[in-house]
Amino acid sequence: MKNKYFFKNQLLSFVLILVTSLYSQETPFEEQAFFKKIDQSYYSLGATKTKNFTVLLTNLRTEAFAKENWKNSEIFPLQLIWFASDKVFIAEQGVPSLNDSTKKIFVSLVSDLKKQVTGVLYDLKRFYFNGIDKSISQDYLLRKSADSVEVKFTSVYKGDSTNFTYYFGENGLCLKIVAESPAKNTKVETYPHFKIVKTKWLVTGWDVQMSSNNKIETGFIIDIKSKMYNEIWVPSEMLITVQQSKTPGATYTDVIKFRNFLLNQPLQYIQPAK
Repeated sequence: MKNKYFFKNQLLSFVLILVTSLYSQETPFEEQAFFKKIDQSYYSLGATKTKNFTVLLTNLRTEAFAKENWKNSEIFPLQLIWFASDKVFIAEQGVPSLNDSTKKIFVSLVSDLKKQVTGVLYDLKRFYFNGIDKSISQDYLLRKSADSVEVKFTSVYKGDSTNFTYYFGENGLCLKIVAESPAKNTKVETYPHFKIVKTKWLVTGWDVQMSSNNKIETGFIIDIKSKMYNEIWVPSEMLITVQQSKTPGATYTDVIKFRNFLLNQPLQYIQPAK
């Protein structure tokens, strides 16, 4: 009886080991299926039928200036123009007249607003206009780890190389993007945030940490409020919060406001002569 019990015990142990071994083997990672999932999972304007749009822009400081000087806060000094799928332009709008002293202040405010908009355009294009997968070079290297998928590639712009690493969950959700410039010894870490609209991930903002010589210099947070307009999602307000190492404890905040979206206008983009 003792030998029979021992034999049954051995047989049971063998079966358990075999079953455990079979279930512990990882499911083969399918690279093409992974990128197809990324392409289908994110909400991007380029994936809609929208060919172009225009929208007026202002922020809190220019809004306060307009209310004080023109008794009307609904004056927008800038216009953003987008063409599918990756052309974006910023144009100045005409405003009521000002005397020389106040005009100088207004020009400075508009310049600051341009810098704000330009500063967020890269990530807005990456996360909203074009889609994350469109920002990944075809010459990428992929590494699958236990809890994430890393996609690495190098981009060269005006002779300066930047090394990108995108970190995704296995479900395709982007967790973090790191951009490093060896020549300048700088690093930018971006943590995007999304919410589900129907079956798509719509960007709701991102956190950024910028370092130079391994020292954090600037951090900022972008929070986006979106609304449904003509069956597409568009940003209505963008809250910007900035902190810098040179002014510890001080926080700068502002809100960029998007108003009067016009979609699929009779606009034509003319390629500039080379």
